[in-house]
Amino acid sequence: MRGRAWLFLMAMLGAWGYLWFTRPKEAPNIEVVIASILYLLCCIPFLIYIFSSEQTIPYLPIFSLFYFSYYGMLVFTNYKVFLPFPEEVTVKVLYLGLYGYISLLLGFYGPFGLIAKNLMPPLSIPWDPKKAERLGVSIGLLGIIVFYLQIDRGFVFISGGLTYFLTDLSRLGIAILFLLQLQGKLNFKLRVFLWLVLFTPRILIALSTGATMYIVSDLLILFFLYIFQRRKVPWVQMAIAGVVFLAIFGARDDFRTLTWANPDYAMGKSNPAKKAILYLTLIKDRAFRPQEEKQVSDDYLKLSSRADSLVTFIRVAQLTPDIIPYWGGYTYGTLLPSLIPRFLYPNKPQKMLGQEFGHRYGFLTLEDTSTSYNLAAIVEMYVNFGDAGVIVGMFLLGCIMRALYALLNHSRSGEGGIVICAVIFYSLANLDGDFSLFFGNTIQYIILFYLIIKNNIMRKPINLEAESGVR
Repeated sequence: MRGRAWLFLMAMLGAWGYLWFTRPKEAPNIEVVIASILYLLCCIPFLIYIFSSEQTIPYLPIFSLFYFSYYGMLVFTNYKVFLPFPEEVTVKVLYLGLYGYISLLLGFYGPFGLIAKNLMPPLSIPWDPKKAERLGVSIGLLGIIVFYLQIDRGFVFISGGLTYFLTDLSRLGIAILFLLQLQGKLNFKLRVFLWLVLFTPRILIALSTGATMYIVSDLLILFFLYIFQRRKVPWVQMAIAGVVFLAIFGARDDFRTLTWANPDYAMGKSNPAKKAILYLTLIKDRAFRPQEEKQVSDDYLKLSSRADSLVTFIRVAQLTPDIIPYWGGYTYGTLLPSLIPRFLYPNKPQKMLGQEFGHRYGFLTLEDTSTSYNLAAIVEMYVNFGDAGVIVGMFLLGCIMRALYALLNHSRSGEGGIVICAVIFYSLANLDGDFSLFFGNTIQYIILFYLIIKNNIMRKPINLEAESGVR
């Protein structure tokens, strides 16, 4: 990978040049400059990863890519969304996004990050390939069945959190079998099983929901494992996946219009297979009908505008604290309870933060009592403690990331450890959720995945004395 580092650097600079020269003419230079600095800073983890010889999953580089997409990209692609807001507020939020990211890098790479790293015991979970095969098949099937029942019938096993964990077992099973395939330890029958019985049904069920982030998450896990094992970027596969995902995203709004408010597609009346076929039909129709003017560019614009946390941040900064006071840490009250599974704490308070935040800032109407409006982690820091909350909060987030690297993301983590790492880190790359959503399930998942893998497939250390007959 090092041999292509300079080529990668030139590609990153070329991408920035394209963004700079194709930026909307109404975008003020100061905002374009701030967004450009953020882009170049977000390239630093990529360069460090490429020049590093350590075999790890590129979580921080991918997180940085998402971060720029959420807090800088719109300046270059769809500036008109900022026009209703005062320019000074937009500039302030862009600066906060930039300073927050710098603070995160200082937390991750700085001395406090090293302290967090040294305090965290590294996990090492090598596995027995044959046992790993059996576990991957069994939990993969279990997860797919629960996922199907959840989407088709609203199935809940004890609690929503536990049910969602069971559906995530399909991701863990797929990750186990995919890593075995990358290592050349998966026979032909199990490869067919992986792609036709586990992966494809999971993608089709995900399509039936109309929630494209499911697909991004599943592909991200495979990307993490591929990079870790092969130490190279799958450029061709990524390009194909990008084109396919653009087609999926382009048909998303049409699919939601046809199904979400249609009683014929309500839960229990239309199974996921039927809805997935409808989605694929919409994609096909869009692909083969005469191209409408600017259809592809409109789909790209729609995709780039999906990361709209920057608009939410600007709206919040416009109102806080002059009109709406700071929350003073209120939203973090759910953090400690979120670490306890509901089946162990049946009376755990229901989390309604998406509703509270949406109504507090006018994103939801008074009559809307069901929609949950996403409160992104960096926005949450601001609504609680203002500018200082962003700087300190992002610094602490960088330290936490460094601690998780020390725990899971290192060359001695073993196959079991790196599979856990891939499945855990996909969710931590999503910037849509608040901190308890961003981090609360992480501790639970690490413990549960560790127990599942350790007790079922971990390779036992060889007793050299016993094998040599020494007493």
